[in-house]
Amino acid sequence: MLYVVGVGPGDPEHMSIKAVKTLERCDVIAGWRSVLERVLQHHPQLGVKELVFLSYKNQDDELRRLAEKSKRRDVCVLAHGDPTVSDWEFLERIREAAGDFAIVHSVSSINVALGKLGLDLAHVLFVSMHASSPQDPLEAARLAARKRALVIFPPPRPDGPVEVAKRLAPEFAKCRAWVLEELTIADRIWRGTVEELTNAEGHFSDLSIVVVDCRDA
Repeated sequence: MLYVVGVGPGDPEHMSIKAVKTLERCDVIAGWRSVLERVLQHHPQLGVKELVFLSYKNQDDELRRLAEKSKRRDVCVLAHGDPTVSDWEFLERIREAAGDFAIVHSVSSINVALGKLGLDLAHVLFVSMHASSPQDPLEAARLAARKRALVIFPPPRPDGPVEVAKRLAPEFAKCRAWVLEELTIADRIWRGTVEELTNAEGHFSDLSIVVVDCRDA
């Protein structure tokens, strides 16, 4: 059987008990190097398993090989946070390679971000730019019509949050903005306006969340 296992947003306590038990049962564990190494750091007993490191270049070939292995053995493929939140493109690749698979859920960084800012899903619009054809945050902001906050997964690179701000600034410069980084580990939060974020110095984490709230702007 093939399982896609969410490993939470960083803090090992945010990985579900079911996820840990599934990993312990699997014979093969695969994932991006950063995800696998983080899991092994907190669960070193899993190091005796057969480990497969995925990369952008080899992922399709490796997923096909993992699909074949899953016909005879239990195989786990790891995903950041919860697989259903922002890994839809990765899930499509797995579905194309393997057909059926089971998803094992854990906490997403989105859940943590909403809690820290006192927001809930009923009052936000989620935008993911973690894809080869990312959603447009400006179109989402127009759709929200100042009635909902935007929760955005920016492009996964250090200047991703600034890129989002520059896209929004022509129409939403005065809206409040936050950049939340390493929420369950270092817990860094940048605060300001969209306009100020366009000029933010330094670099943000590759895995950050941008929240924009225009409801009182």
